[in-house]
Amino acid sequence: MKNLITAFFMAWGNFSIIPCPYKRWDNEQRNMMLAFLPSLGLLLGVIWTAFTIILCMLRSPGLITASLGLMALHGLSGYMHLDGYMDTVDALASHKSPEEKRRILKDPNVGAFSVIHLVCILLLLVALWYSLPAERFDPVLITLGFVFSRCLSGLSVLTFPKAEGSGLAATFSEAAGAFRRGIRAE
Repeated sequence: MKNLITAFFMAWGNFSIIPCPYKRWDNEQRNMMLAFLPSLGLLLGVIWTAFTIILCMLRSPGLITASLGLMALHGLSGYMHLDGYMDTVDALASHKSPEEKRRILKDPNVGAFSVIHLVCILLLLVALWYSLPAERFDPVLITLGFVFSRCLSGLSVLTFPKAEGSGLAATFSEAAGAFRRGIRAE
């Protein structure tokens, strides 16, 4: 049981910006972190939904609520998803060879294409959220959306091919492959 608790808090510390109350790393439990992504999604979904409900109860103007809600949505995960999105846009918009695209994915510098696409997608998301009627806000459905998205993230890491044999996704994929073959991952 202690191993499962450690794995949950390891996932919390790695995939959320919320300060983790239990900081312990155990390489043996690293592979279990993906199993706790849905649980972490539930925690983040409840926090985000409560934040949004509070904004609505305070009668925050719609555009402010949409903007702050969007910032909280991405901020809870440390903007990890937007960073990956920007890296991907930079690589795909480069029209370079596959090797050069992989180099661009690892480059810490931000390209113009990613900034333009990020601004466009954020404007679109704020406009979409702002245009939804308040009576359509279903806290349970939104919270379950966080759980579902984390389930899909874990499944994607385990099943989709990776660009290279390095990084966090490759680490989890190697462990999953070894588990499927009946070999204990190192």
